[in-house]
Amino acid sequence: LSLEQDAEASSLLEESPEERTYTLYPWARRLIRPLTTTPEPERETALFWHIPKSGGSTVKQLYKCMGKKIDVKSRPAEILESKELGLIQSGEIDLVFSSFPGFAIEHLVDSAHKVRALGMFRHPVDRLVSKFYYLQIATWERTYNPAWKDMDILEWAKTSNMDNDHMVKKVGGETSTRRGH
Repeated sequence: LSLEQDAEASSLLEESPEERTYTLYPWARRLIRPLTTTPEPERETALFWHIPKSGGSTVKQLYKCMGKKIDVKSRPAEILESKELGLIQSGEIDLVFSSFPGFAIEHLVDSAHKVRALGMFRHPVDRLVSKFYYLQIATWERTYNPAWKDMDILEWAKTSNMDNDHMVKKVGGETSTRRGH
């Protein structure tokens, strides 16, 4: 770290939580209900940020057990199609799953029909280890790769893992997912 970066990091550690300021995306301030407000199911829909290998399938099953209506919108084209159908405004869905929460919120939500965003996070290394072993056996997945069965995890990490911290980049607003960018 440079002296300037070190001083900045130290000052952040010295601030109390009340003194810290956080930057929100403009759409987040307008369209997401704060956690401090009482839920209003008739005026808001839950939106789950689906991060692969971080418990999303478990959350889907829990919501289904509670009798909730779930819609999975993992790709931008699906999100835009749902926008045309008025998915959130219809009130027929209790939970939307999406791997593109920012895009989903910007296109599915309006000021009269906000969302309460949820997410489950897993340590990035644990998530990738899980992905490596899962995709060795998950023949139903489009990214299934039987060649990984005979591969050492370190070799896979060096040669075949194209994840490249894409979830970290997504949080930061970066759109490039190419390896090395």
